Amino acid sequence: MNILLVCAMGASTGVMVNKMKKKVQEKDEFNEDEFKIEAVATEELKDRVDEFEVVLLGPQIRFKEAEYKKMCEPKGIKVGVIDSRAYGTMNAEAVLNQAADMVK
Repeated sequence: MNILLVCAMGASTGVMVNKMKKKVQEKDEFNEDEFKIEAVATEELKDRVDEFEVVLLGPQIRFKEAEYKKMCEPKGIKVGVIDSRAYGTMNAEAVLNQAADMVK
């Protein structure tokens, strides 16, 4: 699964990406070779979006969700906002599960 996290500067989602990659390595039900997880700032999204199946927005940019859905959904790319509690606690497993649920 190819997951792209997006936030205003890409910094806080960068921390989440590292935690998600570590969780993928730790969990038996995740195959590390099947995951590509990256983070970008908002201005980079349109240049990178075609590489991903799921785009998750940091809660602080939830106001951009409709705009990004309009850009991504015609291409079959799912867009959502990371759960605020999972984001605030840096719960990588919850964010991975959220992404997986979006592509089911």
